[in-house]
Amino acid sequence: MRILDKYILKKLTIYFTIITPAFLFVILLIKIIEKFGKFKHLNIKDLAGYVFFYIPENLHYIFPIAVVLSIFIFYSDLIKSKKIYAILLNGISIKYISYIFIVFGFFITFLQIFNLEFITPYTKEKRTEFYEKLKGQSPEPTKHIFISNIWVKLDKTKYTYFGFLDLNKKEGKDFIFIQMKDKEFTPLYRVEAKEIKIKDNVLLLTGGKIVTLSSIEKLDFSKFKKLEFPIKLDINNLKNLVKVKKPVSITQFWQKAIIADKFGYPSAYFWSKFFSSLTTVFAPIVLTIFTTGLLWIKMKEKYIFIFGGIFVYWYSVPTISSLAEAGVVPAFIILFVNFVYIFIGMFLVLKRKFIEL
Repeated sequence: MRILDKYILKKLTIYFTIITPAFLFVILLIKIIEKFGKFKHLNIKDLAGYVFFYIPENLHYIFPIAVVLSIFIFYSDLIKSKKIYAILLNGISIKYISYIFIVFGFFITFLQIFNLEFITPYTKEKRTEFYEKLKGQSPEPTKHIFISNIWVKLDKTKYTYFGFLDLNKKEGKDFIFIQMKDKEFTPLYRVEAKEIKIKDNVLLLTGGKIVTLSSIEKLDFSKFKKLEFPIKLDINNLKNLVKVKKPVSITQFWQKAIIADKFGYPSAYFWSKFFSSLTTVFAPIVLTIFTTGLLWIKMKEKYIFIFGGIFVYWYSVPTISSLAEAGVVPAFIILFVNFVYIFIGMFLVLKRKFIEL
């Protein structure tokens, strides 16, 4: 059995390592041609950096297709060369071969998760930097950008804390401002507010209090319902100062969704992206099980079902995600796409018999 296991896994790995770069080259070439007209400051160094750091993002979509094609090519070779009959005559079942396919799918899924969680967040940020250099423009504004639970130093004596701040709407909650003594780090002035709106030269604060400490013996305390606080905050500088990053990984979307819910911020976008990413990151194993189940059916139309099913999979996930973002359906419904495909695949795998070849 171990010899057969090694043989199948080796063949699948070879096919996978050939298919993946081939697809990657084609996709990157298409991306470059598509974006070429937008490049105003074209140079080889920036273009090479843009292409290199674009690779992990594309692997997220290539891995599931590459693993399915690897299994399909190996299956075709097994049938055409008649090797399948030698395997079956030695008492090895189709189910056992299917399980080896599934093991390979799990391995590729592990690579997929590692790529999305640990590599893509960094490379997407770098790729965006090179893209903006090639375009010769500042980054385009992005919706749903906020910071949370962060202290910001305004100057040597002034500090602000934001429990939550929407950098596009310029609105937030749980605001704190502290002014210290010059060179001494002794608090002189503290302002707290439940809500904050940032205007040109003032902060509009709602529901808060002011604490003034002139000396150890003298402490003034007052509350307010609304207050115009004369502090100027530049949102663009603030974005650069705190280095706001777009969520990319599953973990980042989950963290943003939790924070948005906590502060009453619209979270449907983040939850839809979280469940969408959580669904597609398992695409290699899900599509492996689905393909393996259909592969052994004795009917010509099985190829239509396989590739049609893959097509439906990749279009159903973003469609449901868009509906979830709009609040039409719960975001977790996206996960049911995986459950349906796994159920169909495993049902067919478990009922396979040699006579159906």
